[in-house]
Amino acid sequence: MSYEIALVTLRSKPAPLAGAEKYVWYLSKGLAHRGHDITLLVSNTRRSWFNPLHRLGKTEVVDRVKILRFENFYPVSAFFRTLRIFQVPNEFVDILSRGPFMPGLYLHIVSKSPQYDVVHASCFPLGYVWLAWSAARRANIPFVISPFLHMGIPIFQSRYLRTILQKSAAVIAATNGEKDLIVRMGIPSKRIHVIPAGIDIGEWMHASGKKFREKFGIGNMDSVVLVPSTEYDKGAIHVLMALDLVKEHVDNVVLVTIGFPTRLWLREKSKHKDLRIIDLGWVSEDEKRDVFDGCDILCQPSRGFEYGTVHLEAWMRNKPVIAARTGPIHETIRHDTNGFLVQFGDVDELARRILQLIGDPALRETLGSNGRKLVLDRHDYRMISAQIESVYESVILSPRS
Repeated sequence: MSYEIALVTLRSKPAPLAGAEKYVWYLSKGLAHRGHDITLLVSNTRRSWFNPLHRLGKTEVVDRVKILRFENFYPVSAFFRTLRIFQVPNEFVDILSRGPFMPGLYLHIVSKSPQYDVVHASCFPLGYVWLAWSAARRANIPFVISPFLHMGIPIFQSRYLRTILQKSAAVIAATNGEKDLIVRMGIPSKRIHVIPAGIDIGEWMHASGKKFREKFGIGNMDSVVLVPSTEYDKGAIHVLMALDLVKEHVDNVVLVTIGFPTRLWLREKSKHKDLRIIDLGWVSEDEKRDVFDGCDILCQPSRGFEYGTVHLEAWMRNKPVIAARTGPIHETIRHDTNGFLVQFGDVDELARRILQLIGDPALRETLGSNGRKLVLDRHDYRMISAQIESVYESVILSPRS
């Protein structure tokens, strides 16, 4: 049976997409190809949601998915951010300050006729999730959420998130560990469905690491450590410090980052002048695949649990990954099988693991290949879409209050 489904996230193509946005995009594409009428509800920003200079058009259709973009009320968002900067003690202010503030999203869901069969949002704590949930609740539409909890971050313990989870028709957890966290927040286990994230494995079948290396003058004997985010909470600063220790043993190391550098990253990077660091900024998806193919190790030792699609992408190019030993990440990254897990902030341990991988190409190949097999077996977006389709059907056919 075909349903009309609204999926809600921050941005969609052609904007550069983060992990949760990719999750929603692949899900939208998979559900559309399964015959459902899919509308993707997003902001109209191409880059950061608070920058009014980078806007996209209101509607378009890509891969059978209708994309509907809503205006962010920048003055309202700026007001809430100001309150947050001055540390106004209010959780709701904190949520709305994370924006984007899109009243059009709320009005669209409430007033659409005929209404959607289900509304599915990802991920908290951005304010649009609250708007989408409130609108679906008012219109008596089943609401599904994929929260992707980062339990090391206080906002993910907000009572507003707890309320959304408690009153949603279904909650989709990426791992059993995330499910356990959600159960401890008081949500009935029967409403939580464990379904991993997926990627389009076909997109990752071909890439040219040689092209990337030649472009930046990286030699065949150079070891490339890729850091897909420069944020402190994702362990980027610790990788920087670890590579100082690595340089005491190996000279030809190159550190590559993707995404806009944070202020802290730029400040800390200036203290490491002996390291060769290439900050790529935002790159196209084709360029990103070349970067992943051209690196030797992907490092993202994040403090809070996150179900990183970057791990899946690195594995598709047979690369080993290093992550932090936090939350249920071990359900995906199996230590000494498809990557390494280290303690967040333990620079010495991180340096030892990087050195181990640099010095053992056969181990890198084994860990990367094991990861690739896991992706092929469990993380094809078409497989994930079918599983989530069954969740939608169960909540759509359930009696509503």
